[in-house]
Amino acid sequence: MMPKSNNDDTFDDTPNTIISKEGGDMLVEEGDNDEEESKDQLPICCHLDKNLKGMFRVTRAKSKAFQSGGFGVTVSTEVSTGQEDNGDNDDDDDDDNNGDTTKSSNRESHEYLFLEEVLFLFEQGMLECHDIHNDDTPQQQEPPVVLTAPTLYGYLEPFHVPTVAYLTYAHLRQQTFRVVRYTEQRLALLQDNDGSTTRHRRRLRKDVQTAPPPTLATTTTPTKFAYCVYPPSSQFAKTHPGMPSFLVAVTHYNQSSLDYATVRTLLQQAQGIPIKIATVSDSGTVVMFGITDHGVPPLHKESSTEANNNNNKDS
Repeated sequence: MMPKSNNDDTFDDTPNTIISKEGGDMLVEEGDNDEEESKDQLPICCHLDKNLKGMFRVTRAKSKAFQSGGFGVTVSTEVSTGQEDNGDNDDDDDDDNNGDTTKSSNRESHEYLFLEEVLFLFEQGMLECHDIHNDDTPQQQEPPVVLTAPTLYGYLEPFHVPTVAYLTYAHLRQQTFRVVRYTEQRLALLQDNDGSTTRHRRRLRKDVQTAPPPTLATTTTPTKFAYCVYPPSSQFAKTHPGMPSFLVAVTHYNQSSLDYATVRTLLQQAQGIPIKIATVSDSGTVVMFGITDHGVPPLHKESSTEANNNNNKDS
């Protein structure tokens, strides 16, 4: 058993697990403490969590780029810790519920990655991903298999992440922007969240954690943005990021999928935040255009009365 530290951190018998208290939850950071580990081991390791579709649990994170790059979301789960005896176990005639037990549990928090984060870190040569069966006990599990590039990219379709949306994410990340999935309630939460209360941070953390996959901006489906984008900063935190620098909608370069009404809808959703349209060609090239309503005259359909008045003036 490892000794307890003087702060809020506690250590268990498992050499790869550090449990720390954070806002009432238990944050479990998993890392390899083997001093004889291979020097060519990649700094970040994760595995696909079969219980959380589209999310990958981080089991090793030894990269400063990961820790300060705004990657990952924290997911909290209930973990049973066994049973507790509620009786006094005295051999008497009192009806004191002797022998009754209740199940006790703790909330554990782990870091998870979305698919676009996994693919980008994989492309940067920083991450390896394992295939692990969550339902098996450690004794039943076979040695983990390292997933190959075709397998990882093959997750795009079943996890409902459009390829052009991922290419846009990678394009922004390569320029060191911090990129977060957009949700319809995100801006309202950010306006209410000053980062000063645990309640606000948890609400925003929950929204980040449950964010749906990015979608494309089209005229046939409800239009919305794909990503909130922030400038590079080592102090960036998803639980109190502030308002985005700009919002990004994604579409195909060779398809006329955005009309004026769709652009107006995006401008209304942005609530004054700058927006950019990312267009992605078949070759994977990403071109981004800034959109603004500044200086654009209002367009409205002329009524019949207005038309008659204008005709009378001309005559």
